[in-house]
Amino acid sequence: MKIPIINNKEAAILNLIANYGYITSSSLDLLIPQRQNIFKYKKLLESKELIYCINKYSKVFWLLTSFGESLINVYNPDKGLNYSLDDTDPTLINHTEKQIAFEIKLLNLAETQKIPISEFVSDRFLSAKILKLRTEENKEILKYYRVPDSEFIYQEDKKVAVEIELSIKSKFRYFKIFHFYRDFYHYKKVYWLYENTSVRDKLYNIFMNLCKENETKLETQINDEDVKRKLKRNLLLHTFVDINDFFSNGFNAKMVTPKDLLHGSHI
Repeated sequence: MKIPIINNKEAAILNLIANYGYITSSSLDLLIPQRQNIFKYKKLLESKELIYCINKYSKVFWLLTSFGESLINVYNPDKGLNYSLDDTDPTLINHTEKQIAFEIKLLNLAETQKIPISEFVSDRFLSAKILKLRTEENKEILKYYRVPDSEFIYQEDKKVAVEIELSIKSKFRYFKIFHFYRDFYHYKKVYWLYENTSVRDKLYNIFMNLCKENETKLETQINDEDVKRKLKRNLLLHTFVDINDFFSNGFNAKMVTPKDLLHGSHI
């Protein structure tokens, strides 16, 4: 079949579906606010046999056809992963919609405010990359690797991790995540996006205590330059932000770091 010509908006829709396996109609509304344009793009992509829809879990899902997947594979081989809606855990749909909404907001900021953001990648593809890298020699090390909910590049060379916390997990889980990001200099910033004050307050408390405990454990090695770097990194690496505040105000939303928490400047 001949490769069809697609415009930038059509490409954005296809890339979002490829990134997450699907996109719901409510997510598509965020990408294309004008309802008449949504209908137009859906029909265009359907007529080119690139997408199709399924009604399931009281939602409308848009997925790539096999031809749509092959087209994505031409431009980006890393995104040529097959997907079936049967693979979807219905309890995670809300979380995935938040991931997609966050990516759409970043796309809009990049376009309207010329903020240098690029290469947004979902946990689906980050996990696939880790599996490809796994060998007998490194499988033990990769067990400790943390795959964030997504990542993107800021200012061409700064890799940023995104963690969407709609509910609080175990303290041990955060202990492991905290130490992974502390020691893995690959990421320059971690955004923790929460939706309610209960989750926010628990995150604040957990990370403030982790920073204090870590400083106590490492204080005997304070003259070691790497230790100094890690302690400073603990205070500034993590940034907590209300996801709805971010949707409304972008990078002007209120952002809080562990340093703010320890100094009381977040109040």
